[in-house]
Amino acid sequence: MPAVDKAIIKTLGAFQICVGLAACHRAGIPSRPVDANGSFLYNMFLITGNVDNSTGKPNPTSVYHIRRLWALGADLGHTNSTAAFLLGASTLADPLSCLISALSSGYGIMHFGAAEASLRSLVAIGGKDNVPNLIAKVKRREAKLFGYGHRIFKTVDPRILFGAQIMNELGSDHPLLQVAMEIDRIASEDEYFVSRKLQANSDLYIGVVYTALRFEPSIVPVMIMLMRSGGLMAHWREAMGQPVNIWRPQQFYTGEVSGSPADSYDAVASEWKTARAVGNLNNFHMPSASDNEEKSISVEAAAGPSEAGEDAQTVKTNVSTPESQVAAISVAKPDSEEGEPSIWHSTLSEIKDLTRLMSLL
Repeated sequence: MPAVDKAIIKTLGAFQICVGLAACHRAGIPSRPVDANGSFLYNMFLITGNVDNSTGKPNPTSVYHIRRLWALGADLGHTNSTAAFLLGASTLADPLSCLISALSSGYGIMHFGAAEASLRSLVAIGGKDNVPNLIAKVKRREAKLFGYGHRIFKTVDPRILFGAQIMNELGSDHPLLQVAMEIDRIASEDEYFVSRKLQANSDLYIGVVYTALRFEPSIVPVMIMLMRSGGLMAHWREAMGQPVNIWRPQQFYTGEVSGSPADSYDAVASEWKTARAVGNLNNFHMPSASDNEEKSISVEAAAGPSEAGEDAQTVKTNVSTPESQVAAISVAKPDSEEGEPSIWHSTLSEIKDLTRLMSLL
């Protein structure tokens, strides 16, 4: 699969460049070229401007710790974003397009955005002395505790143990780490959380690690997506080595249907066969929503004043347009404390455009 492997390398390189351009644009600093002799992680620090001021190069210790951190989350099975990626891959879309699907999925505050939300909540708490008040608000459902609870891990999230070790080596006196540890300590002993099998997840600590490595909170979700990109490419490579079947989730209609669907279909099918046989579609008529409305009005009129009432109302209710059955839900991610959208929000479209541009190079 030489062509697949070549596409993977180009996709990873293009995405990393896009992240570097977005980070430098956000920070207002000049973009940097990659070092052909540097590793992927070394260049990640370099092109995002996270370098030592005295040498102009990435700190080797930071590169070492980020390598360990990324080993914890390079892949986590069929997560939401991985499923979105593979959904696109099942159509034989190119890997960059599939990656854009995963980006859109990971943007949400319930996915990769959770790490940024957790980090910002730690900053907002202000200090470990304010943690008991936060816990009380969470129990009264007046606040949300980011970084706590997980759909899969009902005991201790195994990633936390290694993340805490990395944080300890970076400096256990970090103020945000103290707040996170206090949240974990109090919640792990509180019956409200224990009875619900709620434990801290990696989002509670991972943002602190990135902060200690001198990354801004707004770029944390982007770093997580870059961390997962290698795992996503592994899924794509596996998918390309198998017979491709387009993914289409099953769906079941649960609404009401007026009249007999079978009779209606048989009548239309019979009319279509007749029109097809004579080669003339001018007389073929497909029933529309307006036809059904006219029919319901005729039924109501025929019922007369004494019978209209509730039965007529039922007839009209059964005739519904698609617009009345569809509800659009928009979940907006909170802006940063400075009143500006986070980099994940404001540059998502930029990254999509850049990845499209890179695919043409």
